[in-house]
Amino acid sequence: MLWRVMAAWPGTVAGGVRSLGPATRFLGLFVLVVYGLSWVADTQTLLGVSPGLLGPPAFFLWPLVTHVFVEIGLGGLVCSLTTVRMTSPVAVSRFLEPVWGPSQLLLFFLAMSVTSGLMAALSALLAYAATSRDVLLFGAHFHGIAPLTGAFCAALAPGILLDSPLMSRPRIWLAIAVLTFFITWFGLFPLRCALGLVFGGLSGWGYLKVRPQKAIAAPRVPGAADVMVTFRRGLMRLGLLGGGGRRQLALKALDERLRKAGTATAWPSLESEVGEAETAITTATAESNQ
Repeated sequence: MLWRVMAAWPGTVAGGVRSLGPATRFLGLFVLVVYGLSWVADTQTLLGVSPGLLGPPAFFLWPLVTHVFVEIGLGGLVCSLTTVRMTSPVAVSRFLEPVWGPSQLLLFFLAMSVTSGLMAALSALLAYAATSRDVLLFGAHFHGIAPLTGAFCAALAPGILLDSPLMSRPRIWLAIAVLTFFITWFGLFPLRCALGLVFGGLSGWGYLKVRPQKAIAAPRVPGAADVMVTFRRGLMRLGLLGGGGRRQLALKALDERLRKAGTATAWPSLESEVGEAETAITTATAESNQ
């Protein structure tokens, strides 16, 4: 079984890459390149937003575009690729790239990245003004996929149809922000992730207010059914739930039917029923003649 999964993995990955749009391929490739550079260079300082380096005399302005791609750990890399994958045309719902097009998606990403980077730098400057701690200017590095996640949520929120009144559209962002800050409070996520999610959501919302795009329609599908369908398709691609699995299910159903047929009662004889009917007719005819 493990060998079958390993043999099917390259084909599954190749098929997934072929199904991606051009903008999604570019974003995913850039994430991998920057992650590779993190092994040989200090990408947090060179490509991440450092508030003290944006202004004179350094003028590190390119991190406003590249900070979203900077990931250090393997977990962050997986989250980045998963978030970028959400824009592909083969997702369950119709997401960003199929509706907007590659050029509009890249423009949306550029505006979101620059705006969220400036918000992060401004928040660090305000914190420095309140505490006078130099580490907030030169030791704080804002990077990661959280702003892109928040911007995607802001773009997809108008197309989400929610049945629960507790999760109406005006309350979605409040619920996401509260949940993120609680997770950050318990130390599961760093503070930059929570700030990046909020700043990315605000920048994405502001961009859509200035430049409205086509509406993104999402079907009214229960979340549990959506997860099960996605999980089943993944198993079928890996060969774990293919023809062999269906064959086993068919054989099991046939075996149950045969067992029920073996324990069933015998059918009554048709000849005996016909004989009894003829006898009854003859008796009734004789009585009527008398």
